[in-house]
Amino acid sequence: MNKILQGFILFILALSFSLYASEKILMRLNYPILAPPSPAKKLLSNHDPLCGCDSMDKAIKMKLTLGIYGDLKPDKDLGYTKGTSKLASQIEFIKTHPDWSCVLVLGDSFTQGFNADQGQGYVDHLNRYFENQKILFVNTGVGGYGQNNELAVLKKYDELLKPQAVLLAIYSGNDLTDNLTPLNRYTELSRQWVNNYQLSTTKSKEVLVRKRSGDEVLRCYQALYCHKKNTLWIHFIYHTRLGALCKTAATKAGLWGKISKMIHPGLIDHNVIREKGVIATEGYLKEIVTETHQRNIPLGVILIPDFWQSTDHLIASTNYKKIRTLLKKLNIQALDLLDSLTLSDYVPKNLSSKNDHWNNSGHKKAALAIRDYLKGRILKSS
Repeated sequence: MNKILQGFILFILALSFSLYASEKILMRLNYPILAPPSPAKKLLSNHDPLCGCDSMDKAIKMKLTLGIYGDLKPDKDLGYTKGTSKLASQIEFIKTHPDWSCVLVLGDSFTQGFNADQGQGYVDHLNRYFENQKILFVNTGVGGYGQNNELAVLKKYDELLKPQAVLLAIYSGNDLTDNLTPLNRYTELSRQWVNNYQLSTTKSKEVLVRKRSGDEVLRCYQALYCHKKNTLWIHFIYHTRLGALCKTAATKAGLWGKISKMIHPGLIDHNVIREKGVIATEGYLKEIVTETHQRNIPLGVILIPDFWQSTDHLIASTNYKKIRTLLKKLNIQALDLLDSLTLSDYVPKNLSSKNDHWNNSGHKKAALAIRDYLKGRILKSS
């Protein structure tokens, strides 16, 4: 018995020394840690009052949030709109300038121009490129929109604006998932967005969608952005260099999905979510095609790649490939932006943040590719 105990102790000591030595070697080599200090700790140090709030009603009464939608304005047709949108002024411009035509741009936060400097979003660039031709690109993009929201936008504004073309931007990062939830899917709390709906999967590979209460939304916010203790696995993977090396190797070997389920035992089956999302997205795309065809409006589609499966260079993710295949199936001639962009055109990947948007260079490159795509194909006056 003593020999077994001694052997076990020696094994633990040898393992600990190996892990310690490996970490020190990686530190000397400046190998990066995946997750720098969590934004949740920053919120805690700033004494975020929402972290100590026990109900959504209390948060609203204390004016910690502007109602259940925050800065997102409820809209019975679209689910929600963004309070800072310039849409109203653009619509008024088209109404008062009959010599101008317009392109109705449908999209999410990429189209909205999130993370770009003022006036540097890709739609802003397009407006400058086509200003001499008196074509206004009407930007209806709002963060969190899926094709179900964008279909609703199209139905609400195509008769009013009578656009000469429609430009639809599809983002592979979350559109498949967004299309599984209703139009009013997000709440904004302290400038962070939380989904109003919870997705789950069953053993029979069905997706269940459940609306969260206001208190549940608040608890989700607190779980994401307020201080909480990490498990040993989470700490190892995201806060050590050896863990970062292991995750990178597992990702390249295609094993990270299985390992992730072991580390996060409550995770949903993302393959089921993806497949059901493709089916839902196909239905909305068919409706968008039908709507534009019936009104004889040319439809342009751009496919925006996500970077979540990219390491050294930008690659087509599984979601991206699924959507690209879907577009071919529907005979939609889309602009594939993958070859026009690099990882440097995105905000630096940071696993403690969900910011996966373009920087100014990404918006600029995308605008140039879209301009060439539109000329002679979609726009009559190009």
